[in-house]
Amino acid sequence: MNLKIRNLYTPDVDAANEILVAAFQSSRTYQDDLNLYLTLAPHDWYLAEWDNVPAGMVGVVNYGPMAYVGFMAVHPDFQRKGIAEALMKHSLTEMEAAGCPIALLDASAMGEPLYRKLGFVDDGQSAQYWIEGSLVRKPTDFQSIDMDSITTRLMRPADIPNLVQLDTPIFGANREHLFSLLIEALPERSFVAEDASGQLVGFVFSQEKRIGPLVALNPLAAEALLQAALSLPIEGRVMMIAPVINPFAQELMLKYGFQHFRTNAHMRYGGTQHPGQRDLIYGLMSFAIG
Repeated sequence: MNLKIRNLYTPDVDAANEILVAAFQSSRTYQDDLNLYLTLAPHDWYLAEWDNVPAGMVGVVNYGPMAYVGFMAVHPDFQRKGIAEALMKHSLTEMEAAGCPIALLDASAMGEPLYRKLGFVDDGQSAQYWIEGSLVRKPTDFQSIDMDSITTRLMRPADIPNLVQLDTPIFGANREHLFSLLIEALPERSFVAEDASGQLVGFVFSQEKRIGPLVALNPLAAEALLQAALSLPIEGRVMMIAPVINPFAQELMLKYGFQHFRTNAHMRYGGTQHPGQRDLIYGLMSFAIG
């Protein structure tokens, strides 16, 4: 076998993007995501080379108490050579050597059998929704909603400690570094929700093509945050990903005109239970990093 697995770094982004576009049969590119994720976790991404040609990749972003597996992809020209399994085994070994006990992922139908073979077990589901910008329903469509008890505003860097305090038990790990990167990248697209006493009750980052993360302590705060995100200019199709265990998330998205696209198995490797509270998550950052 002519396979070599090594760390994936910024100079490899174009090659990694080619793998993802081909493997996912995608019409979009992934360079921006890859650059952000490499900044977040520069040592947690792996590239497989077959005869020195980039052939596959995966990321296992280590948050400490748990890691998130994403962008598991093998170029169609190199599939059925055991590359995916080798990548997963290598990355999980590295994760465990670093002292991280749990890996989470959202499995495609194609990848699910491999993950089960490696010891992943079912731990819920994640559903993806989409909407065209021209079809977004605005807050004025829902005059009966009383938002007086919830206010939203643009996020400030000084909010990060409160974000971390709210989010860590819900997500299951500290995402301070990610929040810092997102506020810097999306200063006009990051919002917090506060209750009448000024207490932080939720937040959202509205990426241009994907809304999330969106975390809220109650459905009203989640709706106020979604309204804030949808108030921004939207071009083309926008996605959201929500844990199925949160029934209010699906209700909210359907209410605002989103359509269900697909549902993936959410799977866990190691541990005895999910480390977070997915019923309070209304939008994932992405399938790649949770």
